[in-house]
This record gives sequence, C-alpha cells and structure tokens, in this order.
Amino acid sequence: MSSIKESQELFIACQQAWTRGASAAWAVITAVDGSAYRRPGAKMLVTNDNDMRGSLSGGCLEADLYLQAQEVIGHGQSKVLHYDLAEDATWGLGIGCKGSLDILVLPVRHHDKFWRSFSASLKKSQALVWIHEVPDGQKGLLMADGNRLGDPLPTELWTLAERVIGKHSQLTHLDHRVFFVDPMTPAPRLIICGAGHDARPMVHLAAMAGFEVAVLDPRPHFNHPDRLPGASAHWVQEPHTAGLDVPYASFWLIMNHHRQRDLDSLRVALTKHPRWLGVLGPRRRTEGILDNLGLTFSDAPIVAPPGLDLGAETPEQVALSITAQMLSTLTKRSATPLHGRIRIHSS
Repeated sequence: MSSIKESQELFIACQQAWTRGASAAWAVITAVDGSAYRRPGAKMLVTNDNDMRGSLSGGCLEADLYLQAQEVIGHGQSKVLHYDLAEDATWGLGIGCKGSLDILVLPVRHHDKFWRSFSASLKKSQALVWIHEVPDGQKGLLMADGNRLGDPLPTELWTLAERVIGKHSQLTHLDHRVFFVDPMTPAPRLIICGAGHDARPMVHLAAMAGFEVAVLDPRPHFNHPDRLPGASAHWVQEPHTAGLDVPYASFWLIMNHHRQRDLDSLRVALTKHPRWLGVLGPRRRTEGILDNLGLTFSDAPIVAPPGLDLGAETPEQVALSITAQMLSTLTKRSATPLHGRIRIHSS
C-alpha cells in the first residue's frame, strides 16, 4: 500500500519539470526481500535537468538510480533494476541492510493520456489501484467507485485490484506476464484546532510525517498559508459555526489555548467519530471540559495530554512527541525502541 500524497507530490514535480521543458522518470520499488529502507510502492522522481524528489534507500542507491533514470528518459524504455544490499563487494557501501529490492524505472511523459488521467485521479484524494505491466506494457487504474481507466486489462487483474484496495503493493504473475499492483490510499487527515505559536511546528512535522493537515481557527492573521504553509486547508471560522467536510476516523488535535473554543472544537470533533483526539493541556482541564459536555474519557478515543513521554518542553519537541504518537496509532505499532525488538526469522 502506498500513499496518494506521495504520488500527488511527484506529479506536481513532473508538471514543474514539463513546464520548464524537462523530461521525467519515476523509480518505484516493486519487491523487497529482507531488510530495506522502504517497502513496495515507494516512489521517487528524477528529471533530466538534475532534479530528484523523494528517496527509496535513504541515500544508498539514489546516485545510481539517477544515472539509470537518465538512460530511461533518453531511450524512452522502462527497466527493472535489482539491488542486493548485502553484496558489499559489489556496492562497496558497507550498508549492512542484508536485503534486496527490485525497482522499476519508467518514463512519465507529458503527452501520455494515461499519466494525465492518473494525475487527475489522484487529485480526488480517493483510494485507487495502479496496475502496470512490468517493465513496460499495459497500464490501468481502478478507482474506489469501481471506475476503470487505461488499457483493457485481463479480468483477473481487475478482480485482484478490487481485493487489494487498502492493502499492500505486490507483483503478480499472469500468463507469463508480470504486473505491479499498487493500491494507494489517501493521506490520514489531521484537523488542528488552533493556530497559535505552537501550531507552526505541529503543522510542519505532521505534514512531513504524511498527514494531510487542516487548521481550524477564526483568526485570519494567524490562520493563513504564509504562516502555516504545511496545511492543505485553512478554515478561518469559529468551531461552532463550522460546517466541516471532514471524513470519519480523522485525527484531531485541539490546541486553541482558549477554553470555550476548546469546548466547541471538542463538541464538533466528537460528531465526526475521530480515530484519535488529542487535547493539549493538563488532564484535569480536559476532564472539566468533558464534564460540561456530559462526557468522560471513555466516550471517545481522547488523549490528554497528547504525545509520547519524551521529556518534551519546547513547542518543537512537543510537536515531535504528538506526531510520533499519532503515527504509532496510525500504524498500530507500540512506539517502543526498535533495538528492543526480537525478530523471528521463518525457515
């Protein structure tokens, strides 16, 4: 499973490259065996005028991928690259990841109708599945509403695509052909209620972590794109007047530093059935607000104060703590140290 947000950002970079007369290629991880920096579905962009966006290996392979992408752009033909990160004699990198991965590098052409349709579909921010014959064959898109775009693919592929919506990216073999099936999901939504000084690092870090951030605050001199550029939406209105188009199971963070606005924000958030609801400030303060609403902590997934116990003090540290807790909730991980994990290897 990959992120719609990542692909949206790459298409924006593609459009920028096309506007300045450059050509572009994507590099996409299609398979991983063992330990690797990222998983299947991860993507990066390379242009022929020295622009690179994204990362697939944390810097280990990007230089070689850049050269490979230039060849793909020049010849106009896709290729699959295999990297065995355990082969230090080959790479001389001393990486020690002990994993291998396959990466599909393919040209993304401005005049190609499929890529234009792909870009337009991503803007809807709805789940979809990209199907690509490896290395360079038929392509298709399955939308969440069942609509199909692209080439007339075998029925078995469309059926598989329907089954994997919201699941993991994978390679599949069909009649001696290989297809990459890449489900993409919308970025998790985070609504931050409050645009004070401490909202700035919160918006920035949450957006960097992959959340689509909206800010709800009635003060126009605080809640605007120049001051909070990481947010995709700025709702300049009081919480109780907001008719918000917010999907259920979104993340909410209430940090108005204003009791009535916090109460109003909490009331609105609860109508949207949040997946996680953080309220900044001491727990006793939040208990008082809940009392006014006739509620308790057991009535919703409320955390107060939000964040992991990192000893955070500054706004930046608090934002890091809260972002880490939201990410652990999103991925259903324990947020314990990685060095304490014991991996069981199957034979």
